[in-house]
Amino acid sequence: MSLGPLTVDLPSRIWRSGGMVIFWKAAELPRRCVRCNAPTENTLRRRVSWHHPGLYLLLVNFVIYIVAALAARKTADVLVPICDRHQRRRRQALVVGWLVGLSGLAACGAGLGLDSVPVALLGLYAVCGATVHAFVGSRLFTVVHVDEHLVRLRGVDPAWLRDVPPWDIDPEVMPPAES
Repeated sequence: MSLGPLTVDLPSRIWRSGGMVIFWKAAELPRRCVRCNAPTENTLRRRVSWHHPGLYLLLVNFVIYIVAALAARKTADVLVPICDRHQRRRRQALVVGWLVGLSGLAACGAGLGLDSVPVALLGLYAVCGATVHAFVGSRLFTVVHVDEHLVRLRGVDPAWLRDVPPWDIDPEVMPPAES
């Protein structure tokens, strides 16, 4: 699907708009950590997905929401540059989340087996806290939008964004993404 004739010179495949980075799905991000802007050769492959927020109204019926969200989502594979320090922090958040979560499940099971409601609740709280910790601690950015051509992300380092050209392209004349 073409969005119009190629009337704009596109010297870059990556742009910034406010606190957001916008790039072609096939673009290679600069080799600087997205969290601290340190030079790096490390990348982390992430499959990002997005669907229209209106689909959350279907959460009244969880099964219908899951089917609709999977059918309507747009995805992109992104190689995210990340330094050793932030890669270590991310891995640590995931490991702690899993260990505390599994311990919480064991405590919950032990509490139920021993008819001890406080132990079971403590285990349940540990599972919930571990899930939040792992999710928040391992997140590198927030997906704002994904479409057929472009990916939009928030949460990257402001210094990283400063080196990216500003978004000043009229969406009516944007060409289709290159493969």
